[in-house]
Amino acid sequence: MHFHKLFLMAFVFAVNFWFSQDCIAADPKAPTPETLTDDCYVKVSTAAQPDASYAFTEAGDALQVVIRIAGATGAVSKPNIQLAFSNGKLLRLQSAQARYFEKNKLHHYVFTIPGKSAYMEKLNMSFSAEWAGGPYGKALRLEHYMVDDTSATHDPLPENKMSWQLVDFKEYRQKIEDARNVIRFEYEQPFEGKSTVVINDSNGDRIRNLISGEKTKAGKMSAEWDGLDDNQNLVKSGKYTWKVVSHQGITPKYLMRYADGKNDKWRSFGSNHGHFVQAVADKDYVYLASPITEGGWALIAVDGEGNWIKGFDEIHGTGYNGVAVAVDNKYFYVAHEGPLPDQDTKIKKGSKENPEFEYGINITRYNLAEQRPVPYGRESFKWLNSYERLKKEKKQGLQGMVLLDGLLYISSYYSKGILVIDPEKAEQKGLIPVNEPGTMALSGKKILIQSGDNICSIDPKTQENTVVLKNISARGMYLDEAQGLLYVSNSATNTVDVFKGADKVKSIGVPGGAYQGKFVPERMVNPAGLVVFKGKLWVTENRVNPKRVLSWDLKSDKVAVRLFGNPPYGGSAAGFDHADIGSFVGLQGLWKVDLAAKTAEFTSVFQKDAKHFGGYNWAYRYSFHHEAGRNFLVGAGFINTVSEIMPDGSLKDLAAQSTVGSFRYGCNWNPPENFEKVLEKHLKIVDPEGKNAKNFTTNLGVFWRDRNGDGLCQEDEFEFTGKEALLAGTRWGHMIDGITYRIPATIGGKDGFIVMKPDGFDKNGVPNYPTMEQAIAKAVTVSKTESLGQFASIRAESQTDRFGNLILNSTPNMVAFSPEGKKLWFFKNNWVGVHGSHNAPLPVNGQMQGNLFFLGAAGIDDKTDVFMLNGNHGRFFILTNDGFYLDEMFRDVRMGGARDDMLIGGEAFGGFFGKSDKDGKYYLITGSSGYRIYQIEGLDKIKRSSGEITVTQEQLISCDRKFKARRSEKADDVVGIALRMDKKPVIDGKDGEWPKTNSLKWDAGVFKPDARICWDSENLYLYYKVKDESPWVNTGKDWQSLFKTGDSVDLQIGTDAAADQRRKGPVPGDIRLLIAPNGEANIAVLYRHRLKNGDKGSPVKFTSPWRSETVDDVRRIENAKIAVQRSESEYMVEVSIPLAELGLKPGPENYIADVGVIFGDDEGTINLLRSYWSNKATGLVNDVPGEIMLSPDMWGKIKFEGEK
Repeated sequence: MHFHKLFLMAFVFAVNFWFSQDCIAADPKAPTPETLTDDCYVKVSTAAQPDASYAFTEAGDALQVVIRIAGATGAVSKPNIQLAFSNGKLLRLQSAQARYFEKNKLHHYVFTIPGKSAYMEKLNMSFSAEWAGGPYGKALRLEHYMVDDTSATHDPLPENKMSWQLVDFKEYRQKIEDARNVIRFEYEQPFEGKSTVVINDSNGDRIRNLISGEKTKAGKMSAEWDGLDDNQNLVKSGKYTWKVVSHQGITPKYLMRYADGKNDKWRSFGSNHGHFVQAVADKDYVYLASPITEGGWALIAVDGEGNWIKGFDEIHGTGYNGVAVAVDNKYFYVAHEGPLPDQDTKIKKGSKENPEFEYGINITRYNLAEQRPVPYGRESFKWLNSYERLKKEKKQGLQGMVLLDGLLYISSYYSKGILVIDPEKAEQKGLIPVNEPGTMALSGKKILIQSGDNICSIDPKTQENTVVLKNISARGMYLDEAQGLLYVSNSATNTVDVFKGADKVKSIGVPGGAYQGKFVPERMVNPAGLVVFKGKLWVTENRVNPKRVLSWDLKSDKVAVRLFGNPPYGGSAAGFDHADIGSFVGLQGLWKVDLAAKTAEFTSVFQKDAKHFGGYNWAYRYSFHHEAGRNFLVGAGFINTVSEIMPDGSLKDLAAQSTVGSFRYGCNWNPPENFEKVLEKHLKIVDPEGKNAKNFTTNLGVFWRDRNGDGLCQEDEFEFTGKEALLAGTRWGHMIDGITYRIPATIGGKDGFIVMKPDGFDKNGVPNYPTMEQAIAKAVTVSKTESLGQFASIRAESQTDRFGNLILNSTPNMVAFSPEGKKLWFFKNNWVGVHGSHNAPLPVNGQMQGNLFFLGAAGIDDKTDVFMLNGNHGRFFILTNDGFYLDEMFRDVRMGGARDDMLIGGEAFGGFFGKSDKDGKYYLITGSSGYRIYQIEGLDKIKRSSGEITVTQEQLISCDRKFKARRSEKADDVVGIALRMDKKPVIDGKDGEWPKTNSLKWDAGVFKPDARICWDSENLYLYYKVKDESPWVNTGKDWQSLFKTGDSVDLQIGTDAAADQRRKGPVPGDIRLLIAPNGEANIAVLYRHRLKNGDKGSPVKFTSPWRSETVDDVRRIENAKIAVQRSESEYMVEVSIPLAELGLKPGPENYIADVGVIFGDDEGTINLLRSYWSNKATGLVNDVPGEIMLSPDMWGKIKFEGEK
């Protein structure tokens, strides 16, 4: 059935109220052909035809048929129209019989049909258009419209009137009436840019967010309202107020970055979860290694000045407990320590809190020229040995690695010696016993190794062991054989000691170790990996405050190169001082930033132990507050902190607020001992029987105030709420105004918030806060009785503006409350948080998705603040404190494109937004490739306007009719067909031999993939056609993880049709087949997620710091046939896979399956969007285990037709 007929049938069904007469009488108010609006036209063209539509008007007793049609490509004149019309008589009218006019570059033909016989309830109609200009005097193009038969659209109009489309004229009249009753008002847009429109009722309360940050041209604009409130309910007739905010666009301007090494790329210099701890060098570069990353690089090469040269992708499943490296003229060798696959789910010994697992050491080798892992047979890396150790044991098993005469020697503490490894086969050749083995270095043909409290020299051939240095504990060592100097990272002094033979020549660096206050570049903390390269001694530091690699000029013994970074995951723990735009926070210290010169210098260390009050690592963002001549730093996160910045740049913690659950989580489940002591006593009072232990305890509020001013946690400094008050404890915390806490809470079963405003400062300089009991007694209650602006829970992240208004990142609506608890406004806020974003559709302008938390607020005038939020897919949103959505910035990570300054990426878990007091400009810090700094432009050009509108009952009846028509639309079921092929196709990337009837198409926004599945007795055939501006690019080096590094397509299917089709996790028979480019070739990778008991495979453990997923068997299908065709904006993939490889035997049953496309960035370095035919909850692109997991309950059904 044609689309236009479906549209008309839906329309006929929808409008059934206004007119009861069978025939139409002329209406003096009826529109003329020239004044008809778009609402009066019915579109009848397909996507392949020139746009065409029709409308009706009246002229006395005559009926006027208006045909509106666009031009055809290449046409030089207007088309000739033939109208076929049956109203009891058959009429065929030509263009010459119509009045013509042109409007909006469209051709209009007005055909007049006289006499009352025209006014029939229903009639048949069709028309054709012919454009002159073809060869030999023929038509350039002929199209017919409104024809319901099987003829081609370029055929002449059929003679049979029953082939002409049926039109219900009565219902069309209803359409015009509805168009006339549209609720519409005009406003002035002062400049080209964007506008936001809201509707308030006569009481001034928000009822509808009508237009949100929509692109608008300058001049008089017309806004249309459908008469509904934000709950999609029809409003009452009466007077309403519209309000408009206009601006030229709020845009970020990239300025610079800090804490990103010497890096000019848009992928981070170093690791986010880890930091560089090992170093090695060849004749060209220094190689630095971190045991883990989930963004940025864990393995890199830099030149002698520290410039980033290249990176090596870490392979998933290798483990992240330890790392060691070696290099020759062909390969870069990386050893990792970690639990063996699935060991972290099998507690053998120890406790649940500290189980004993089987750990091991594995080896990966990379081709230096291509940075590609070179597999060992079918394995990307290979396990070498294993041993049992406690999970929380601080002593690493992997202590070091050297390469000598073609063999790798690995120091393995729990193996009690040195593993001798053949790097070509990754096989252990022997074990050299060593007591308490530690770090290693080469000394000619011998090996230097830390053994207990000594450094020994071992001959690997004879295993002769000689003590070289006594009573020294080294974290790293390196022998410069040319100079005969041994460099040792002394763990006792935190210096690098230099020895010539047994004699200490000198120490490099300022001794002392961990400290706080003014940063001393020459004072190293936990110096670890060492290597000498071109006259410089390179040192890695095993610290996070800051993460640093440095080099020393060996002639002057001065620091030559300092490389800082990368920030914690997502760019967390940043901020800047609104009073001094040169003062920034990052890597748990202060930075001096010169925005003009684009330089940044680390100036002070906050805490000696890199923790607030000895337990909390850092807040997600920090703001500055200045009062009474003092400088405060306020943190928002699991724990909301207030600290004072001391004159030396260190921090003194003064107060902290959270809930019990978030306090523990923020302290990595190891809070200060006094916290647990006081809590235990408190619980015996408020919950003596322990009935509500888990949920109840988690949401109890906790407040710590440093009463004695020592910065430490004493028992009498903790307060907890009673059972009457449950506070908002969130991962992201609360952005408070100054040092006054406003915390959302449920008090006595009612929603509200508590205010903890200090009454000056006590004798120790600590803010004199009220007690929790006092604050709860004066808690503000808010109302949830209004039908509009409902929210699921008040216990959400919050932002307090300058005026004490509290804004909640609640769902399904973001809401704001006055200091007295009155609801001020609301705005739709679905898909909140990381997990909520996974279900969000592709980005829509003016629609917030995946909001994580508030980044800060700043004033734009005396009455208005603006605030910004970061979304989990990398879009940031900015609104005013009176609820006007202004704009969004940065690309959604799912939409592809190059890695550049406009792509922040997913899970941007940090950042800060504010205004500089000095220059009046607005700035944003955000993560991804260091801490990036942007200037936010356009906030100084915001204009407001408003007006009144009266809504009539007639308008509301029309609005109701239209709304009901929209609601009648239904979605199609997700069912697909796999057709049997009688003849094997030629695998060439073309679909000429493929049937067109079983296409699995779906809408991925601007991308509209097309996939097909066919089969025969031997093979499964797949065909994908994908729109992509950077087609079929994937530069990933690890073939097991190509789903993370660029473009790919895949099939997910349950080969066991008898298995429970509602299962949420995989069972034996559930597979994923991934097709992707890999180097110069295309490969097929089969993931068999679960094997039957007894079946053996090649398991791979995909990990992130917080979870892992093991696939029981991952292997390449070598006999797969793959062909790819590419154009500038599209690619086609054709695949043939033996059914036996998949374990698939097509039967008559329905199988559950899904097909999908993974889109990467332009360079093919990271995946940005996962789009699937059936499973729409695939927004996750920042968690490897989550992306490899299967969700069979989200798959559609596939039927293999033609089974014999």
